[in-house]
Amino acid sequence: MTKRFISFILLLLTSLLFAGCASTPAAEDEASAETRITLGESVTIDGQGAAADGQQVTISEGGTFILTGTLPNGQVLIDCTDEVTLCLSGVSITNTQGPAILIKQAADARIELADGSENTLADGADAEYDAALYSCVSLTLGGTGQLSVTGHNQEGIASDENITINGGTYLITAADD
Repeated sequence: MTKRFISFILLLLTSLLFAGCASTPAAEDEASAETRITLGESVTIDGQGAAADGQQVTISEGGTFILTGTLPNGQVLIDCTDEVTLCLSGVSITNTQGPAILIKQAADARIELADGSENTLADGADAEYDAALYSCVSLTLGGTGQLSVTGHNQEGIASDENITINGGTYLITAADD
């Protein structure tokens, strides 16, 4: 009986840990299952819809992508026609050549800050896209974590369309505004 109770508690705690990145209803279909991406010297991808080439991570299919780890000089690029949610859970991304996160194309782009997480993004100077977090489409930011952004080029966070902030704590330092 005690082993069952302990197993139940462990399962419950594990479920609660991952609930911080849930951004869609429980009726979510199989096609948009979560993909886990661990950033580092070598990038590990567990799931579908993303690929890595050195320090460049490209998301080419819709879904929810949970990112952890550090890219000391790399980028996360979203370029697809589907809905994409990035859940940042203790991420640090610096890109000396442009945006740390670049959303070129997506039907809907969301960035969720995992509960209690601290995340940092920084860009390099003088690039075509002038922010550490740049989106060519409307962007929704949310969650309960923290995001620190340093925009060396011009902006910290920028979008060609709308930016909606539904939650999170943001610390932004930018060369321009």
